[in-house]
Amino acid sequence: AAGGLGLLDDLLGLLARPRDPDMGRVAKLADRVAMKGKEASYDALADLIDWWFKRLIRAQAVGEGPAPVNEADAAALAAFRALGPLERSLAIRDRAIDLLGQAHPPANLDRRQLVSALFMETQRLAMAR
Repeated sequence: AAGGLGLLDDLLGLLARPRDPDMGRVAKLADRVAMKGKEASYDALADLIDWWFKRLIRAQAVGEGPAPVNEADAAALAAFRALGPLERSLAIRDRAIDLLGQAHPPANLDRRQLVSALFMETQRLAMAR
Protein backbone atom coordinates (compact mmCIF):
# COMPACT_ATOMS: atom_id res chain seq x y z
CA ALA A 1 0.00 0.00 0.00
CA ALA A 2 1.52 3.27 -1.15
CA GLY A 3 4.98 1.64 -1.26
CA GLY A 4 5.00 1.18 2.51
CA LEU A 5 7.91 -1.26 2.79
CA GLY A 6 10.16 0.80 0.53
CA LEU A 7 9.17 3.94 2.41
CA LEU A 8 9.96 2.26 5.71
CA ASP A 9 13.42 1.24 4.48
CA ASP A 10 14.12 4.77 3.24
CA LEU A 11 12.85 6.29 6.48
CA LEU A 12 14.85 3.96 8.73
CA GLY A 13 18.02 4.68 6.79
CA LEU A 14 17.53 8.38 7.45
CA LEU A 15 16.50 7.96 11.09
CA ALA A 16 19.70 6.04 11.75
CA ARG A 17 21.61 9.33 11.27
CA PRO A 18 19.58 11.95 13.16
CA ARG A 19 22.57 14.26 13.69
CA ASP A 20 23.88 13.93 10.14
CA PRO A 21 21.08 13.19 7.67
CA ASP A 22 22.07 12.37 4.10
CA MET A 23 20.33 15.27 2.38
CA GLY A 24 20.62 13.51 -0.99
CA ARG A 25 18.57 10.63 0.43
CA VAL A 26 16.17 13.12 2.01
CA ALA A 27 15.67 14.74 -1.41
CA LYS A 28 14.99 11.36 -3.02
CA LEU A 29 12.46 10.50 -0.33
CA ALA A 30 10.84 13.92 -0.68
CA ASP A 31 10.59 13.47 -4.45
CA ARG A 32 9.09 10.03 -3.98
CA VAL A 33 6.22 11.24 -1.80
CA ALA A 34 5.71 14.78 -3.10
CA MET A 35 4.92 14.28 -6.76
CA LYS A 36 1.40 14.94 -7.90
CA GLY A 37 -0.71 11.87 -7.36
CA LYS A 38 1.52 10.60 -4.52
CA GLU A 39 -0.65 11.87 -1.68
CA ALA A 40 -1.16 8.31 -0.41
CA SER A 41 2.61 7.79 -0.23
CA TYR A 42 3.03 11.05 1.68
CA ASP A 43 0.31 10.05 4.13
CA ALA A 44 1.90 6.59 4.48
CA LEU A 45 5.23 8.25 5.32
CA ALA A 46 3.53 10.37 7.98
CA ASP A 47 1.87 7.24 9.42
CA LEU A 48 5.19 5.36 9.46
CA ILE A 49 6.91 8.23 11.25
CA ASP A 50 4.13 8.36 13.84
CA TRP A 51 4.27 4.57 14.34
CA TRP A 52 8.05 4.50 14.61
CA PHE A 53 8.27 7.33 17.12
CA LYS A 54 5.46 5.88 19.25
CA ARG A 55 7.45 2.62 19.47
CA LEU A 56 10.62 4.51 20.40
CA ILE A 57 8.91 6.69 22.99
CA ARG A 58 7.07 3.76 24.57
CA ALA A 59 10.38 1.88 24.81
CA GLN A 60 12.16 4.86 26.35
CA ALA A 61 9.34 5.37 28.84
CA VAL A 62 9.42 1.78 30.10
CA GLY A 63 13.16 1.30 29.75
CA GLU A 64 13.11 -1.59 27.32
CA GLY A 65 13.21 -1.59 23.56
CA PRO A 66 10.83 -2.99 21.00
CA ALA A 67 12.02 -5.91 18.92
CA PRO A 68 13.53 -4.27 15.82
CA VAL A 69 11.79 -5.17 12.57
CA ASN A 70 15.16 -5.34 10.77
CA GLU A 71 18.78 -4.17 11.02
CA ALA A 72 17.93 -0.68 9.79
CA ASP A 73 15.28 -0.36 12.51
CA ALA A 74 17.80 -1.53 15.13
CA ALA A 75 20.27 1.11 13.93
CA ALA A 76 17.64 3.87 13.98
CA LEU A 77 16.43 2.90 17.46
CA ALA A 78 20.01 2.85 18.75
CA ALA A 79 20.75 6.24 17.18
CA PHE A 80 17.77 7.84 18.88
CA ARG A 81 18.45 6.19 22.24
CA ALA A 82 21.96 7.68 22.01
CA LEU A 83 20.45 11.17 21.70
CA GLY A 84 19.44 11.06 25.32
CA PRO A 85 16.25 11.67 27.18
CA LEU A 86 12.69 10.79 26.35
CA GLU A 87 11.86 14.52 26.12
CA ARG A 88 14.10 14.90 23.07
CA SER A 89 12.34 12.05 21.26
CA LEU A 90 8.97 13.58 22.16
CA ALA A 91 10.06 16.98 20.83
CA ILE A 92 11.28 15.48 17.56
CA ARG A 93 8.13 13.39 17.12
CA ASP A 94 5.84 16.34 17.87
CA ARG A 95 7.72 18.56 15.41
CA ALA A 96 7.64 15.84 12.74
CA ILE A 97 3.89 15.33 13.06
CA ASP A 98 3.29 19.09 13.07
CA LEU A 99 5.41 19.65 9.96
CA LEU A 100 3.98 16.76 7.95
CA GLY A 101 0.43 17.80 8.83
CA GLN A 102 0.98 21.16 7.16
CA ALA A 103 0.62 19.54 3.73
CA HIS A 104 -3.12 19.40 4.36
CA PRO A 105 -5.70 22.19 4.65
CA PRO A 106 -5.63 24.90 5.76
CA ALA A 107 -1.88 25.30 5.17
CA ASN A 108 -1.46 23.12 2.04
CA LEU A 109 2.33 23.59 2.07
CA ASP A 110 4.67 21.89 -0.40
CA ARG A 111 5.20 18.26 0.60
CA ARG A 112 8.75 18.17 -0.75
CA GLN A 113 9.76 21.13 1.40
CA LEU A 114 8.03 19.65 4.45
CA VAL A 115 9.94 16.36 4.17
CA SER A 116 13.22 18.28 3.86
CA ALA A 117 12.25 20.48 6.81
CA LEU A 118 11.42 17.39 8.85
CA PHE A 119 14.98 16.07 8.62
CA MET A 120 16.56 19.50 9.11
CA GLU A 121 14.46 19.96 12.25
CA THR A 122 15.32 16.45 13.43
CA GLN A 123 18.99 17.32 13.01
CA ARG A 124 18.58 20.63 14.85
CA LEU A 125 16.75 19.00 17.76
CA ALA A 126 19.19 16.07 17.84
CA MET A 127 22.13 18.47 18.11
CA ALA A 128 20.54 20.67 20.80
CA ARG A 129 22.16 20.60 24.21
